[in-house]
Amino acid sequence: FKLFKLFKLFKLLQSFPRRREASRLYPNPKILTPEKMEFELIDHDYIQLNQLLKLLGLVETGGEANQRIVEGEILVNQAIEYQKRKKLRPGDVVKFNKISITITSFTA
Repeated sequence: FKLFKLFKLFKLLQSFPRRREASRLYPNPKILTPEKMEFELIDHDYIQLNQLLKLLGLVETGGEANQRIVEGEILVNQAIEYQKRKKLRPGDVVKFNKISITITSFTA
């Protein structure tokens, strides 16, 4: 009976859609110099600030990203940003630890 329940639970979990990997959603950023990067949005209008920091490997975890934002360590367009989920759109410039990241859009 327990084995049947486990099998049923396993089948249920397999039916849920899997999260797409971030690397498939967003390609690697263009590194212009060690201090400057360009992050290209493909098939998206924006990316959240905390997701950007985590995706680029500038922080280890999402919790660390949120903490750094709340402590005012991030500049967006030359102003301190406190919104964890600030929507970054093409043209925005993010500065963190002497690294400047420019958000761009994909042009085919």
